Amino acid sequence: MWIVQEVAVSKAAEVHCGDHSVAWTDFNDVVPLALRFEYILPHSTNGAATVQSLSMTRSEVKKQSVKPLLTLLFLFANFQATKAWDKIFALLGLTNIPIQPNYSLPIKDVYRQTAMGIISQSSNLDLLSLPPGRTDHFSNDLPSWAPDWEVRDQEVLPILPEIIDSVHDFAVYCASGPHRIFSPQFSASEKLLQVAGHLVDVVEHVSDTWDLESPWLDPHWKPSATEAHSWMCRQHVCLQNWEHTAGAHSQARYFNDDNMFDVFWQTICGWYEPTEYLARRACYHQYRKAEAIYRYIHRLPAPMAYYLCLLVTITGFAALVTDCLHIPRNASSRFLNGNKLTKNRRIIRTENGYVGIAPHFAEKGDWIALFKGGKVPLVIRREGLNWRLVGDAYVHGIMFGTAWKENECQTTFLA
Repeated sequence: MWIVQEVAVSKAAEVHCGDHSVAWTDFNDVVPLALRFEYILPHSTNGAATVQSLSMTRSEVKKQSVKPLLTLLFLFANFQATKAWDKIFALLGLTNIPIQPNYSLPIKDVYRQTAMGIISQSSNLDLLSLPPGRTDHFSNDLPSWAPDWEVRDQEVLPILPEIIDSVHDFAVYCASGPHRIFSPQFSASEKLLQVAGHLVDVVEHVSDTWDLESPWLDPHWKPSATEAHSWMCRQHVCLQNWEHTAGAHSQARYFNDDNMFDVFWQTICGWYEPTEYLARRACYHQYRKAEAIYRYIHRLPAPMAYYLCLLVTITGFAALVTDCLHIPRNASSRFLNGNKLTKNRRIIRTENGYVGIAPHFAEKGDWIALFKGGKVPLVIRREGLNWRLVGDAYVHGIMFGTAWKENECQTTFLA
C-alpha cells in the first residue's frame, strides 16, 4: 500500500523487476499503447488498471490537486498491507482529511472513525454508495455504513460514478432532489448514523446475482469448447432471469411512460455519458438479435437446452444467422463488457413496479430509501428499531429527484 505514496510524490520513480528497471514515465507510457494494440487486454488480473490509477494519482499530486480519501481508498482497495491499519494510514499523506494515525486502536475502530471523518468532511452520503465487500458485511462488528477495507471488492463499481471518475461527463445524480448536502450526526457510541429521508417502496422481486465476468478478457483463459459453451449458457440463463425479473418483455408502460425495453437496458447500463444513449441502445438491440436463438433454446428443459446450444454453436448455425441479419459478431461481447455495473449485482422490482439494480445481498422485503445528502437511492433493511444499509442502487426514473417527497421526511438511524 505504501508504494502508492512513493509513486505519487517521487520526482523520479522507477519500476524494478529482478535485475531490470525502467523509469516510471516510460513504463506508464507503454501501458496505454499495449492496451490500444491489444498486447494486453483490459482485464482485472493484468494490472493495467492499477498502473493507470497510480499514474492518475501521481498526476494529481504534481498539479497540487487533492483527491478525496474516499476515491483513493476505492482505487487502491485491493492493494496489500502488512498491517491492516495501513489500508487507511498509507493514503493520508495524499489527502487533507483530519485523521491522525493511531496504531494502538483496534482496526474496526479505525475503519469506523475513518467513515465518520469522510462523511463529516464531505457533508454528504457518497460513502454509502461504496459497494459491499465479497463477504456478508452484516456478519462483522462494524456499523453497516462503515466499510470494512479488508474485504473490499474493487471489481464491483459504485452506482455513483464520481467516486472513481471525475473526468467523464456522466449524469449527475440527485435522487434526493436539492439535498445533496447534509450535516451528519452520530450516536454517542459511534455506532448509529442519523439521517433524514423517506422510504420509496419495498422490494418484491429479486433476480439471480450476475457473477459472470467475460472470461475472454482474461489473456490466461484457454477454455475447451465445452468450457466456453458452459459459460455462454450460464450467461444466457442469467440474463433471461434478469429480463424476467424486470419485466423487460412486458407491453405495459413504466411509471414515467418509458417502454420496458428501454427501462431494462438503461438499468443494467447504470451510468454512462449522455452522448452514449443512442449507441448503448443500439448495442443492446444488436445483442438481443444476436442471442435470440439461444434465448428460445433456453426455454426448453436444461439438459436439452445445453446440448442444442452446443450444436448450433459448433455447427456455426448461430454465426450464420448473425451474419444473415448483418449483426456484428462481437455484438454480445461489446454489450456485456460495456456494462460494468452488473458485476455482483442483481435486478430488483418493487411492489409498485420500480425497476433497479442493487447489491447481491438485496432480498425481498428490503426497502428503497432516499436520504438528504444522498445522490443515489439506498437499499436498507429493518433491524429492530433501526435500519441496516444493504447498499446503493440504480432505480430507473428516480435518479434525478422525481420521487423525493419533502413532506414525508423523518429521522432514520442506520446501525
